[in-house]
Amino acid sequence: MFTNSKTLIYRAVTPLHCGATEAGDGIDLPVVRERYTNFPFIPATSLKGVWRDICQRNDDWEQTEEHTAFGPDSSDVDNKSAGLLGFVDAQILYLPIRASARTFFLITCPLQVSRFNETLVKQGIEPHEISNINDDTIISSALADIENVYLEDIKLKAKSQKLNLPSEGVPNYLKSRLALVSDETFEWFASNAMEIRAHNKLSATKQSKSLWYEEFVPAESIFFGQLLESPPYNGDDPSESGKYSTKLIETKPLFFQVGGNESTGHGLMEITPIEKGESHG
Repeated sequence: MFTNSKTLIYRAVTPLHCGATEAGDGIDLPVVRERYTNFPFIPATSLKGVWRDICQRNDDWEQTEEHTAFGPDSSDVDNKSAGLLGFVDAQILYLPIRASARTFFLITCPLQVSRFNETLVKQGIEPHEISNINDDTIISSALADIENVYLEDIKLKAKSQKLNLPSEGVPNYLKSRLALVSDETFEWFASNAMEIRAHNKLSATKQSKSLWYEEFVPAESIFFGQLLESPPYNGDDPSESGKYSTKLIETKPLFFQVGGNESTGHGLMEITPIEKGESHG
């Protein structure tokens, strides 16, 4: 039973590849997606594994604390207890999309703002307003005197309006690029506007032996996820409720690496915890 919830923002500093198990549409290594929305996400198993590795390398974490927080090592077959911490899949909040105005926008949609609001409410934080929008429209405060905007090859009517969009974890230099599109428009870009990179293995005579295509969620994409914690087990000090999630956040590194291609700098992320009492905007 989880009684403590914290919201974490994960911003991709470099392109991210958390791979799916099946290839398709000419892409050999696609990113993992939600089946019912086709939106990319970061699996909770990946997040938990990276967080645990960070704690194992940190001298501030005793082994007993790590086992209490994450559960026993897989080699400890006699210990069946679960860890106090729980991790939830990190959902996409913003996608960077190339645009005919302002170079690119960070787009979101009402569905994802609603999902984000749900995590805020669990922390007692005021949710963001959700605006209705047509499929052929993009809304942003940066669209004054602009009639139409092309996102990739899609023409949308531009509407200049100040919105109360989520800005937690968004760097100041990106906040003016936040924009709202419809759920259907967002789904199209989530399905078709990922970054594709070609890789090739060459023979000794420089002939192609193996050409494959790998999909990445682009840099500047922003995800959100929940960090949960159960109360201490019987016999533990109840005043320590929330201890391990708080300590975990205090342990966050400069860069959090998740997904494949670590040695080539992919999957580097910045983490921003959302605390109760923070103002929106």
